[in-house]
Amino acid sequence: METFQRLKQIAEANREGFTVSLLDYSTPKKGYCVAMQLTQDSFGDEGLRKVIEIAEQSTFTVGGWYDYQSNQYYYDCVMIVQDLEEALQLGRANHQLAIFDITKARTIEL
Repeated sequence: METFQRLKQIAEANREGFTVSLLDYSTPKKGYCVAMQLTQDSFGDEGLRKVIEIAEQSTFTVGGWYDYQSNQYYYDCVMIVQDLEEALQLGRANHQLAIFDITKARTIEL
């Protein structure tokens, strides 16, 4: 199954959000998830294709979540960072509103 279809299935099964490696479709167990500004506002099929293309050339990690207000699924190419301070700096540098603590499953607003 191609990457696009696999990620669509993962997204449908995880509307509250997901983060997976494109290498083996595993979910990181620890660290901080920081979205790249380059893929900000990537939604729907077109957005997912863009995110996959960028992820395949950089982090090999994709995240997504369903926005119930707009009825759209948002996708991001993400960086997994182990150090909180580094993650906070990268989040601000990428103009993010928040980062996600994978270990504690919580959002950290910036």
